Amino acid sequence: MASRPAPIKPTPRRSRSPVSVVAAATFSAEQKLAMLRIARDVYPHDTLLDNGPYQAVVDAILGEADKDEKVAKLVTDGLADVDKRAQATYKTNYVSVKEPERREGILRSIELTDFFQKIRGGLLFGLYNNKALYPKFGYDGSSWEKGGFAKDPSFGKTDWF
Repeated sequence: MASRPAPIKPTPRRSRSPVSVVAAATFSAEQKLAMLRIARDVYPHDTLLDNGPYQAVVDAILGEADKDEKVAKLVTDGLADVDKRAQATYKTNYVSVKEPERREGILRSIELTDFFQKIRGGLLFGLYNNKALYPKFGYDGSSWEKGGFAKDPSFGKTDWF
């Protein structure tokens, strides 16, 4: 039987407010890996994108958490919830759940939470509103200036859809 990893216990930071929560700088490697795995599971593009664009979104969220205690608490509590659900169902942490369909089930169970929406929103703009990634998706950008989508040079050239 595989040994169960120790529960993630973030180190609280001192703040001016009466409530102390974790700073993004104190997120563990396991928590950062879980964030990356969740990001890749929310919008999976295994054949189109490497970890870079996903990591940029995760880093932006963690950077925001470093500056905002509410975001830090949201992320810390959200990650703990995801791992708790994975442990309850699959007896392992989220990252160790091998089958994407099972991880998707866990994410579907939290999709209405603020934590999930925070990650989803970051990814939505971090991936699909990122001009550097447009070519990966077969998108040349806005088309209204060129007479609409049917006259756009990218019309019909998307082969991954």
